[in-house]
Amino acid sequence: MVTLGQLVDDYFRKLTLSGRSERTIAHYRDYIENFGAFAAEHGVKSTTPATRLDRELLQRYQVHLAERPSARASPLRRATCLRSPCVAS
Repeated sequence: MVTLGQLVDDYFRKLTLSGRSERTIAHYRDYIENFGAFAAEHGVKSTTPATRLDRELLQRYQVHLAERPSARASPLRRATCLRSPCVAS
């Protein structure tokens, strides 16, 4: 059983190995940590099986992002960085 935390760790290992800049990785980590906090508030923690991630949770997160102002990145940019770890499962 792969957990959400394992998926995230694998994703960042892949980014590092593919030569992404430290700055890019730091931004992605920030975005995914924000999603992780949101997911935890909705019962999906880092130790939760990755299969518990579903379209409904991701859509709720997109709505959450759209409803709050963000000076650092658009909701689309934040949601886009989540696509890869979720697809990796």
